[in-house]
Amino acid sequence: ATGFTTRSDIGPARASTDVSDDRHARPGRKKPQEEEEEDLNDTNYDEFNGYGGSLFSSGPYDKEDEEADEVYDSIDTRMDEKRRTRREMRFREEVEKFRQERPKIQQQFSDLKRQLTDVSAEQWDSLPDVGGSVRQKK
Repeated sequence: ATGFTTRSDIGPARASTDVSDDRHARPGRKKPQEEEEEDLNDTNYDEFNGYGGSLFSSGPYDKEDEEADEVYDSIDTRMDEKRRTRREMRFREEVEKFRQERPKIQQQFSDLKRQLTDVSAEQWDSLPDVGGSVRQKK
């Protein structure tokens, strides 16, 4: 018979990249546990941060590495401090601009509040009570 294909002709149903399932492994044979190697392929690479993990995590961490980390941390702290001052200045400018465009209600009525100092006691007494103008439903 010709013109047909069987599973043995094309191989297993799983792709070679699929994770193996130990439930279907041959009895008595277990894979030796190997150290996990880092995935350093292009899909794990970010242009800004580099690779997802440390490239040298498998090597020893000595005094020179610690000193280099301290230097980099101090540089990061200094750069963050510079950015923070710029960011705070920009924020203050934006708030000032916003307040000029949309002043607070307190600022809008500040001239009227100053004029209240000229109101006499008789004028204060002639003001109606707040609760007096509300009608009660009966």
